[in-house]
Amino acid sequence: MSIKYIFRLFFLIVISWFVSQYSLFSLSKVFSAHRKFRESQYHNAHRTSVQHVVSSSKPNSSSKFKYQYHATNRDYQDDLEENGCKKSNNPIVFNTRNDFGELLENEGAKIGVELGVQEGIFAEHTLKHWHSAEKYVLVDAWKPLENYEDLSNKKQTEHDKLYDKAMWRLSQFHNVDIDVCRNFTSKCAIRFPNEYFDYIYVDARHDFKGVTIDLNGWWPKLKPGGIFAGHDYVTQFEGPEQTGQNWTKQFDGSIDYTRTAVKGAVQKFAKFHKLKICTQNKNTSWPSWAIRKPSKNVIDKKLKLKPFNTCVVSFIFGKKFSVYKNSLAANKEKYCARHS
Repeated sequence: MSIKYIFRLFFLIVISWFVSQYSLFSLSKVFSAHRKFRESQYHNAHRTSVQHVVSSSKPNSSSKFKYQYHATNRDYQDDLEENGCKKSNNPIVFNTRNDFGELLENEGAKIGVELGVQEGIFAEHTLKHWHSAEKYVLVDAWKPLENYEDLSNKKQTEHDKLYDKAMWRLSQFHNVDIDVCRNFTSKCAIRFPNEYFDYIYVDARHDFKGVTIDLNGWWPKLKPGGIFAGHDYVTQFEGPEQTGQNWTKQFDGSIDYTRTAVKGAVQKFAKFHKLKICTQNKNTSWPSWAIRKPSKNVIDKKLKLKPFNTCVVSFIFGKKFSVYKNSLAANKEKYCARHS
């Protein structure tokens, strides 16, 4: 093989590499332009509904916040199908949250926790239908909270009365270990080990950040296969605003400009963990949601289905290779170690 032939072959390889890089760059530009076009279509499609909401809202409300709600939540609100868990192998079917007690009884659950108790009406109803319950934890601060414009945020004397009513209501369940944690939900979460509860019901704060903290803090405490549920699966437009509540004000004083409140936090959490959200079948105000935590064998199967070559491909096409770095194999091992 002559030197001239080798040089030509090398030249063709170099040209081919540059052409492939330019093609990938062009494709990324095309996809980016297509995404921007889809976003503009989305905004135009929702402009009429947004104007309707603004015109029917209070005079002091901001139309800027309302339009931004549709724009910022396009990435996960459209992707999540309501009651998508019905297509899963182990769906959670319920008409309202009053069905959870019977549902837990049928599943053989033993330990549960409720975040946000107030006077214990829902806890009492749940335990009346959950006869095999062994332990039920009540988590509530029972005190006024800062930056919380909610109807349940009352004076300390009112909270003390609610606490007394809750203790009186739940005193009838002599066969159930009633554990009370009168503190913030984040403080109470550290009391329990991971994978401890069969059922967790989230109904504490309703602002986006507050709900997100509760979801992330209590999710590890749930056993695989357990039920993770909550109340008030709504945005600021779907009830709070009509009742004089402002769930856009968050616990740290910041403002949730997406105005998605509980629904936005749950949807973002579900999308991040690739979970299916179950919503109640009956159309009522202040609906509930539920999520089934995947069992360990399902998680193991998902891990086994991811081949090693996937990391190699993602390394080659998702990360530019430089001749100044080490060999391809060494870089590949480092990349896969960081993204495994």
